[in-house]
Amino acid sequence: MEAVTGLLGRTLPDGGGNTFYNSASAGSPGVRGWIQADGGTLSIDQSARNPHGTADTAGLQGGFDVTAGTARIGLALAYDYQWLHDRDGGKARENGVQVSLYGSQSLGPIGLSAVISYAHGSDLVNRATGIGQASATRSLNEYSGAVQLSAPFRSGGVDVTPAAGVYVSDLTSNAFSETFAPSAVFAVNGSAKGFTSVSPFINVGFSHAFVSSNGMTITPDVLVGYRYDAGAPGQDQTLVASDGTVFAGNRVGLSRSTGILGGSLTATEGGWTALIKYRADIASGWLDQSVNVGARVAF
Repeated sequence: MEAVTGLLGRTLPDGGGNTFYNSASAGSPGVRGWIQADGGTLSIDQSARNPHGTADTAGLQGGFDVTAGTARIGLALAYDYQWLHDRDGGKARENGVQVSLYGSQSLGPIGLSAVISYAHGSDLVNRATGIGQASATRSLNEYSGAVQLSAPFRSGGVDVTPAAGVYVSDLTSNAFSETFAPSAVFAVNGSAKGFTSVSPFINVGFSHAFVSSNGMTITPDVLVGYRYDAGAPGQDQTLVASDGTVFAGNRVGLSRSTGILGGSLTATEGGWTALIKYRADIASGWLDQSVNVGARVAF
């Protein structure tokens, strides 16, 4: 979701600005290319004292867009790799590629932005059994899109960006069969699954740009928001052991309502931008926090 919604704010021709919607300025270049590399870590907690799992990520994305008046239309490609660990000793490795069409249009004081995306990923999961790790591979496909309306304005020298939108995702995963060398009894099989999720969201961002004596623009921003994710509870995944034993009712079971807090710092000079971003999703029974750092160049 973050990869898609991040493109909703990609509106400034130099790639700088805050991490929200930035109204296009007159004289924007007709064509812009950009490349961004980033990495981060995500911690998922069931409670503050009981870490449930972590995920470390590294990614590379890039693309180009064209401008027409106050509108921009672009194409983006991305690749990312993740290393996941849970508290029981399970591990996973995931990699994925994503292609997205994105665009923005300033309509007076209103900013309209939208993204349509397709992603394909594969993962290798090593599940802890108590006497070793059972392994399985599978692939996933996701079609997603998002649309957002923003109304940025300035108050007391601070840029305020209220926004509301909706994110829609259709995700399918292939069937999988575990292998476990010590004993096939501990291996399970799972059928293919698919579901569609709709996630409306609303947030407000606050930022202020500072220009240094050497011409560098430094922009801190903070974000407060709310998201409702209809698919957060997940769907039941039936698992079947090699002897035919059925384990039904397996699901993620997360809360549909999530509060969002965040802060970012970008530093832009010329076409170069460095950024660090923090995000926290807070819901009943769980909390996840992520920190990402990255750099991008627009040309």
